[in-house]
Amino acid sequence: TPIGPPGTKVLVHNKPHKRETWAPHALDAWYIGPALETYRCYTVWILETRSERITDTITWFPTKVKMPVANTNEQILASLLDITSALTEPQSASPVQPISQTNAEQLRQFIKIVSNIIEEKQLNEKNQTQEATKETDLPVSAPPLRVGTENANNETQREGPVILIQDELDNDEQPQPKPE
Repeated sequence: TPIGPPGTKVLVHNKPHKRETWAPHALDAWYIGPALETYRCYTVWILETRSERITDTITWFPTKVKMPVANTNEQILASLLDITSALTEPQSASPVQPISQTNAEQLRQFIKIVSNIIEEKQLNEKNQTQEATKETDLPVSAPPLRVGTENANNETQREGPVILIQDELDNDEQPQPKPE
């Protein structure tokens, strides 16, 4: 049974024998967790009935969003903190004896050094990605819009610089000057 984060919006398939012919085929619901006493089933909370239901067919929302995952650096730091807490305050049934204050302080200094190295690495990576995006960014602003005004002879006069855009034309199709 796939396990998703509780509170995720899902659609629960409404079986044909439990719905009318033209009724919706799914109900809005919220995922609570896996149904541990049944095979490949889920426990959901149905909005319409305001009750829990165990179902075997659901559609997950959102489907295109990836779940956040801890990177290697975060896993290393979390492991070191877990080791420190296990060594400084072992449980009563633990075969490990508590470490001395000196050893605990050395372990904390080691964790501080490792966390500083990780922070520096993350800062460097962030700066490199910012520099890379600066180099590839295109200008955001569009060229200024030229406004035309008509003079007394009903001729349009352009204000601002004239920007000529030439389409791809064959040499035979070059525009001819207008006869005067």
